[in-house]
Amino acid sequence: MKKSAISDIDAQNAIDYEHQYTRKIVKSECIGRARINNSSTSKVEAVAVVVVVVVVVVVVVVVVVVVVVVVVVVEKML
Repeated sequence: MKKSAISDIDAQNAIDYEHQYTRKIVKSECIGRARINNSSTSKVEAVAVVVVVVVVVVVVVVVVVVVVVVVVVVEKML
């Protein structure tokens, strides 16, 4: 009877160990995926910032060119 009880305890310990090991693997996979998602999000944000900066610079250049052309045309008319 003792042998049966010991083997039952060993079997339960093995099952518990397997469950803990499986939880650790799943947790590490979730952390890895979260890191990948965060890095891809930061890449998307970086690209968005670059696009916004480029658009702002282009708009400023166009406004400056239009102002210069208007000033030159007005001076020639006077």
